[in-house]
Amino acid sequence: MPKIVDRSEMQARIIGAGMAAFQRHGHAATKMTDIAEEAGLAKGTLYLYFKSKEQLTLALMQSLFAEWIAGLEGLPQPRNLEDFGAQVRSNAVLDADEQKGVRMFFEITSSGVGSDALLSAAAEFQDALGAFQADQLASLKDAGHIRQEIDVDAMGRTLAAMVDGLVIHRALFVNDESRYRRMVDETIQLFLRGLQR
Repeated sequence: MPKIVDRSEMQARIIGAGMAAFQRHGHAATKMTDIAEEAGLAKGTLYLYFKSKEQLTLALMQSLFAEWIAGLEGLPQPRNLEDFGAQVRSNAVLDADEQKGVRMFFEITSSGVGSDALLSAAAEFQDALGAFQADQLASLKDAGHIRQEIDVDAMGRTLAAMVDGLVIHRALFVNDESRYRRMVDETIQLFLRGLQR
């Protein structure tokens, strides 16, 4: 009797292998053969799940985006600006694996490899980050902690862009963790001062 394979489990296994291969060889240099080898599969089996490297890359990035958004879900509404600043800080300080994901995304999109579908997924991710920040800001506004004239939707997206810039800067250019944390703290303080009543 043939072995029954759970399709979603196999796709997750291949995505993990793709991430490992992309990190080891770089996205541009990685071949589907490298990914199949990393996953312990025949190349033909790999193509049953992903028809091309581009399709696998899109699935991998969508998986990362979903994981990053899931990390925000369940965070409590901030009680005050101090809580809000602490949450923003935790979003801006990535672990080593998250930094690798950011570097890989930047490599893919900056090299012109990024497809319209990948750029669309990235835009949806940014929209979700902006909406999350806007929701956090709205709760602070309702509680009277920030100025009432603040446009929380615009400010939420602005904050998401600022954090995104910090995260990209950290992943690509800053090797000194203490220096990066000072940059994050100063940026958050500047942002919070603009919100205060």
